[in-house]
Amino acid sequence: MDILTEKKQLRTLLRKKRREISEDLRKQLDEGIFRNVRASEEFCNADTLLLYVSCKGEADTMRILLKRCGCKRKLQFQNALKTVKCSFS
Repeated sequence: MDILTEKKQLRTLLRKKRREISEDLRKQLDEGIFRNVRASEEFCNADTLLLYVSCKGEADTMRILLKRCGCKRKLQFQNALKTVKCSFS
């Protein structure tokens, strides 16, 4: 089996496992990620934040985005389609 086929199979398996995570566990994991990011020095002190906007079934990054929108800083985020730059004052 070649590497591309193996990667495709691995991605399929990981997506399946991600879908099987219970909603309660997903919320706990999302909360842990949110607390860790929010508490990090880099997040608190950065003038600009580059943030990946999560898709369905991924760790929720929208809370981080919304938290940052309350700050008077520059924000840049991207998804698979485009990069958006915003300034909040």
